[in-house]
Amino acid sequence: MSKTTTITKLERQLLCDLAKSDHSSDGHGFTMWVGVGYESLPMRQVRALITTLQEKKVIYYSPPNPRYEEPGWIGPREEFVEGGERKTGQRKDGSTWVEIEPDHDKFCGDWNSDPFTDGIHGYRYKNLKVI
Repeated sequence: MSKTTTITKLERQLLCDLAKSDHSSDGHGFTMWVGVGYESLPMRQVRALITTLQEKKVIYYSPPNPRYEEPGWIGPREEFVEGGERKTGQRKDGSTWVEIEPDHDKFCGDWNSDPFTDGIHGYRYKNLKVI
């Protein structure tokens, strides 16, 4: 059984933004490009929250790739999301990719659903407690 990790209300807000981003609805799990407008918080706060969520081992962060003009991205670690079959692998640069088949029957929430209680896009957060 996985232990519960505590998060702040602001960390929860960033995780909600992540779950409701356009990329989270495309069938690859909760994923969000950073700095392209999905955040509801100022970027200074977002960067700080990414750091604290990484330190708590709640999310992965992949930095921007200027060579390909790609922004950075974040996504939750496996132990904090339920729904769907998860596949992972390593890219040549050492970063990790994740592919997840969504479970729309179990977590069929719409864009306004809470990803912590109802689930959204076939997934739901788990093992997180807001303090």
